[in-house]
Amino acid sequence: MNSLKRLLIDERGDVIIEYGLIVALITIAVIGAMGLLAGNVDNMYDNIENLVVGAFR
Repeated sequence: MNSLKRLLIDERGDVIIEYGLIVALITIAVIGAMGLLAGNVDNMYDNIENLVVGAFR
């Protein structure tokens, strides 16, 4: 019975789950930001390519 009470009172598992959720949310935010920036970076390199090609014509 005492071990059951200790198991119900123990909150270490809750903290681990909370940290896991925080890490998951941060990961989702980083992936979303990378997705938004990918188009901008692609356009930037396209512009650089056009400038370099235009300089040699």
